[in-house]
Amino acid sequence: QVWEPEQAIEWIKHLAVFEPWFIEEPTSPDDILGHKQIRDAIAPVQVATGEVCQNRIMFKQFLQAEAIDVVQIDASRVGGLNENLAIML
Repeated sequence: QVWEPEQAIEWIKHLAVFEPWFIEEPTSPDDILGHKQIRDAIAPVQVATGEVCQNRIMFKQFLQAEAIDVVQIDASRVGGLNENLAIML
């Protein structure tokens, strides 16, 4: 299931009364601009993603766009220790 950014914003605002620390992958995992739109609309609830990111470039784009707050690296998906370290640094 994938929410469009507008749907995600609406649902997360309903859930905000429970004070979640973050919402995980609220839209398509490769939609950087959608994550940014959601993040801007739902603060202070944070946005988490990354489990399906396959390399440091995608993480770089998410972080440069200020589209996520919580980075969730799948160590086996990104290609090993060196790629994990590159993402973390």
